[in-house]
Amino acid sequence: MSGFTSFSDFRSKSSTFEALQDQVAALAKGGFKKEDDKTKWKATSDKAGNGSAIIRFLPAPKGEDLPVVKIMTHNFQGPSGKWYIENCPTTINLPCPVCEANSELWNIKGDEDTVKANRKIASIRKRKTTFTANILVVKDPKNKAAEDVEGKVFRFDFGSKIMEKIVTAQSPSEDMKELGAVPIKVLDPKGLWEGANFILSFKEVNEQRTYDASSFGPVCPAADTDEKLEEIWLSEHPLAEIAAEDKFKSHEELLKKLNFVLNAPKSAAKEPAKNVPAEKEPENTEVAAEPQVKAKKAKAEPKEAEKFEKEETGPEEVTDDIEFYRGLQAKK
Repeated sequence: MSGFTSFSDFRSKSSTFEALQDQVAALAKGGFKKEDDKTKWKATSDKAGNGSAIIRFLPAPKGEDLPVVKIMTHNFQGPSGKWYIENCPTTINLPCPVCEANSELWNIKGDEDTVKANRKIASIRKRKTTFTANILVVKDPKNKAAEDVEGKVFRFDFGSKIMEKIVTAQSPSEDMKELGAVPIKVLDPKGLWEGANFILSFKEVNEQRTYDASSFGPVCPAADTDEKLEEIWLSEHPLAEIAAEDKFKSHEELLKKLNFVLNAPKSAAKEPAKNVPAEKEPENTEVAAEPQVKAKKAKAEPKEAEKFEKEETGPEEVTDDIEFYRGLQAKK
């Protein structure tokens, strides 16, 4: 990859803002496991699940081209009580057995109840998306160890809601421009000088975190000297490795895992969900036709479930709709 290799080169190059706008917008349209990764930062919340912090999104790290990466995952619990938590190969334009099974489910013909039941299963198993970028933690007031994180650079996982705010800040609508909004160079190399801090504010509503109150502040430099800006830039963590091809298992491995989680002997979907007994393991019933996950079983392995259900910033669901599944059918 090309990217910038020195700070002088980084500053002297003309802004790639317009090109980055296209790249970031493309990412926004569109397995991850939560681990104790010391390169990652999460906002601290209070007992009610609310929190706030001030962060600064940073440009691409040294030697890399993109300031943000996207990865899609599947995470759901099967009738066996086991969890399927894997990176989705469609992230890097490779086939995925779960998406293929979901496509079969989505396209099964039948009466209204059958169609709804199958699509509900597909919805439970659909892709989620997570974005990752480097950030500078400016203020983390609720963190008891704030002095250990403030002023330092971390990788930050976030979902589509925050990504939408980045895209809007970089490319405000004509209506917003008429009201005085100007493009903010959030992820552009010039963003170290001409970007803005992001006020991250979230509340927990019905066990879901919302980021409606989050916003960008006024344009300002990330630090007051070029020496400090260079130090920030050189402190960034690699991003490209997150979605590298070796982070995705083969189709065969994923299919084996899917069948294990679903307790099914075959891999494709043919039978409507309503034809599968609710409490009996199906015989010769194919992967996507397994009975849908039950709410009681979702609590069987809470530690695994919490990895995704209580994530501060994501992942969030991708819109896997009829057009997506028709597209998969067309490729066959």
